[in-house]
Amino acid sequence: MNLADTTNDCKKTVYYEACIPALFGQGCTRFPVTGPCESQFCPRNCTGHGHCEERNLEASCACEAGYTGHYCATQLCPADCSGHGRCHALDGTCDCDKGFGGLDCSQVQCPDNCTHPNGVCDLKTGICTCQTGYSGIDCSHEPKKLYNESWGVVFALSLVGICTIFIYMINLSRFKFLPDSISAIMIGAIVGLMIRIMGVDNKHFIFIRANSIFLFFLPLILFESGYCLKKASFFRNFPTILVFAVFGTIISAMVVGAGTFWLGQQGLVYKLSFLNSIIYGALLASTDPVATLAIFQALKVDHTLYMLAFGESVINDAVSIVLFESILSQYYINQEHHSMAHFPVQFVFTFTASIVIGVTCALFAALTFKHLHLRELSSSPIEISLMLVFSYMPYLLAASMRLVR
Repeated sequence: MNLADTTNDCKKTVYYEACIPALFGQGCTRFPVTGPCESQFCPRNCTGHGHCEERNLEASCACEAGYTGHYCATQLCPADCSGHGRCHALDGTCDCDKGFGGLDCSQVQCPDNCTHPNGVCDLKTGICTCQTGYSGIDCSHEPKKLYNESWGVVFALSLVGICTIFIYMINLSRFKFLPDSISAIMIGAIVGLMIRIMGVDNKHFIFIRANSIFLFFLPLILFESGYCLKKASFFRNFPTILVFAVFGTIISAMVVGAGTFWLGQQGLVYKLSFLNSIIYGALLASTDPVATLAIFQALKVDHTLYMLAFGESVINDAVSIVLFESILSQYYINQEHHSMAHFPVQFVFTFTASIVIGVTCALFAALTFKHLHLRELSSSPIEISLMLVFSYMPYLLAASMRLVR
């Protein structure tokens, strides 16, 4: 408000009587303005959240930190609610979106039911990891009754039996161009389609936690690949296999990740950050050419070609797991900045430490079997038990050292 627009009493106070000490300049027309005329120049006295000052010969409110508006009546929310909520202008509080909390909505929150004994909340991701038996986003689904689990196991075992018999019949007919893996996928697809058509709730069949897959099933797959390996041919072609497995897996992960990131930027697929795209690429880098190897074996292709493909598939699993875990650990460490500066160091450390653990356990197992003389005692149960322990121990040690998540 211009000084000329004030009331007559205020004009008289300013122009014809002694200047208010806070006013200065010719005719007492300079600001800041205090005293009885302040309400004339800055209406509402800046609502108590600012002071009146001159801007281009006009009186206006200079608001305190956290307030804005012509009268400093609008309160700002902290960090603008971090983009995860709505700001209430009257009191400056944030109404956070679901999954976020805190004064500025910057804290990731898990669902309400994600508490002991139902689940454990990961504060970095807001994901609720359910305890054994519980399921659902908020771990609110109670454990299924024993008979439901039993029927689920019966169903799974029956499906395995059907797949085994079908594969046996295919091999008996000497039909070489239908691999075992494709046969199993076909049976699974048919059974899944039947379940969907019948409208059966698949939640009542069987549930397996993701951690159980990595803790029990993955070690068996890796052990079977290494145990059935023809060592002489494998180590004869080891340098070539290593180039394909290590550099090929890394190149595949980076190409797929960069392609996913670029497609997201173009709006063709779901938009991910660059680091998340690389994590996705590393996840897809683990490829097992099961069908290809089955056809190679049936057609009796060149042994070197078969060993290169088979050896690459064996090491590819380990490399892709290490690659995925290394990038994922960097994501958690640098979740805000998404930096990949330490990724090569993490990858080399994880890869080297895993090899050291495996070799150490193997040497210790060989030394143990050498000095126990189990064959002389005809102790097959003891020998089998020790074999299982030494086979499983390296994986558990790597998992306990967070080399495997």
